Amino acid sequence: MQRIDYTFMQPGPVIPNGCLRTQSFTLTATDLCNNSSQCVVTYSWTEDHNPPVFTGCPTATITLPCNAAPTCADALALVTASDECSGSITPSCNPGPVIPTGASVLRALLSRLLTYVTIHRNVWSPIHGPKIITLRCLPVVHGYHYTACNAAPTCADALALVTASDECSGSITPSCNPGPVIPNGCLRTQSFTLTATDLCNNSSQCVVTYSWTEDHNPPVFTGCPTATITLPCNAAPTCADALALVTASDECSGSITPSCNPGPVIPTGASVLRALLSRLLTYVTIHRNVWSPIHGPKIITSGVYRLSTATITLPCNAAPTCADALALVTASE
Repeated sequence: MQRIDYTFMQPGPVIPNGCLRTQSFTLTATDLCNNSSQCVVTYSWTEDHNPPVFTGCPTATITLPCNAAPTCADALALVTASDECSGSITPSCNPGPVIPTGASVLRALLSRLLTYVTIHRNVWSPIHGPKIITLRCLPVVHGYHYTACNAAPTCADALALVTASDECSGSITPSCNPGPVIPNGCLRTQSFTLTATDLCNNSSQCVVTYSWTEDHNPPVFTGCPTATITLPCNAAPTCADALALVTASDECSGSITPSCNPGPVIPTGASVLRALLSRLLTYVTIHRNVWSPIHGPKIITSGVYRLSTATITLPCNAAPTCADALALVTASE
C-alpha cells in the first residue's frame, strides 16, 4: 500500500460581505510518486457582535387606566426590534410579577422582560418595560344622624359629620346632594346624600338624615287672669295657687306644665308698710276717773292722739264718752 502525505496549505483570506464572512482552505494530498490532488474547503459565517436595537422602548413609567392590567401583547405593541445582521426581529416577552407598592397599595411595577435573540442564539441584556399603575378600591364613609330644633341643616353640616378615605386614593372629599325637606306637622326631615369617588371612579355613598322640629310660635295659656285677684286677709298666695288657675299648650309640643317664678311681696296703700302702731287713748276725768283703754290694731293716727303717758283734763262734771275719744283721732291702713 502506498503512503500518501497530506500537505495543508495556508488558509485563504477572510472575505467580508456586510456581516457575511467567507474563507477558503486548500488541502493538497501528494503520494510517493509526487502525484497530488486538492480539496478546497470554503466556510461562510456571519460576524455579529452588536445586540439588536429597539425602537419605541419606553424610558418612563406608563400609567394605564384603572383596572387595566397589561399583557405581553400590550408591551410588544409598543416596540420594534431590528439587527444590523439579522434584520427585523420579533422579541420574546417574559412578564414579571405584579408588585403592590406605596401607602396607597397601587398596582405597580409590572416589569416586562423583553429578550431579543439573534439568529446565532446570541442572548442580550433584558430590557425592563413600563411600570403600570391600577386602582381597585372602594371608599369607606363614616356618618351619623343629627337632630336639632329650628336648625335647618345644610350640606356643610352633613359634610362636617363624615370623613371618607380610600385604600388606594387616600383621603377623599365627598360631594353632597341635598334632598327635599319633608314636613310632617311640626316635624321636618331632610336627607343629604354624600358620595365619595376615588381616582378609578369607584364610589360609595353615605346618606345623612336630619330630623328636627320647626316651631316658631310660643305656647298658649288658657285661664290666664287679666286683672288682679283679691285674696282673703292673711292668705298669701303660692305658685301652686297660680298654677291651678291656668293650663298651657303648644301646637308642636302639646300640653305643657308652666314653670312659676314668684315675684316679691310689694306693700301698697297709705301705710306704705304693714305696721302695727297701738295707740292707748286713756281719758281721765278731773275726778281721776280712768276709762278703759282702746287698743287700735294696726292703726296709724293722722289726727290728734295721745299716748298712754298723757292725760286729757276735762272741765268739771264733763264725763267723756266714746264719741269724745273717737272725735280726737282718725285711723287708716
